[in-house]
Amino acid sequence: MIILSDLSEVHIRGIRGTERFIAEKFAVSSVGKKGLADKCWRRHAAVNGAFRDLLRGRISEDEYWQEFFAKGQWLFTIDDAKEALSKNLQEVMPHAATGVLQRIIRYPRSLSPDGFGYADGMPTVYLVSDHIANRINEVKAAHPGLFRLFKDEYWSCDAGMIKQDPGFFAAVLDDAGLNPDEVLYIDDDAKNIAAASREGIHGIKFENDRQLETVMRSNYGFEFAPEVP
Repeated sequence: MIILSDLSEVHIRGIRGTERFIAEKFAVSSVGKKGLADKCWRRHAAVNGAFRDLLRGRISEDEYWQEFFAKGQWLFTIDDAKEALSKNLQEVMPHAATGVLQRIIRYPRSLSPDGFGYADGMPTVYLVSDHIANRINEVKAAHPGLFRLFKDEYWSCDAGMIKQDPGFFAAVLDDAGLNPDEVLYIDDDAKNIAAASREGIHGIKFENDRQLETVMRSNYGFEFAPEVP
């Protein structure tokens, strides 16, 4: 039994939320903070193509931020934006999936309809993440305990593909020598789940730790150790 796990918005924060730090630093009133945060997020959405190329490793982070700042007037600089992203990446998600995966004590040997029994202990977990190349070491340094959970890591910037690109999950399965019938994928993005399902991988759209544990118990037969108070 193999688990593939997303990183951002499942275990730690990603790009989402960076605007909070910018708004807190550069706006005074609550209205101003919300307005600046909303403006940042709209601009990020407008340059989504550049951001995807950043995640594919095709452009540098500085090139992405230059595209971000190309239109409009801003109260902050590229250095300010990069500092805000660093702060955001250091945060653990509220109700993260990490503890749920660490508490697995029994799991099905296969997720296929003709599954053949159970195994004891934590299953093998691989990290599968759309991420920025120059931020990986920073993230690992900020979350060393988390990365001990993963047997191996698959990064979009190394593959030259993001998870929604055709071929990404096929390449992961091939490289790790995995049978999709024995793979469960956890991600907060339904589009990523759909991309994995096209390769025959079972998926759970992550919402929070309670929801994840409930689905893994009821739909897939996992058993968990009690939470430590």
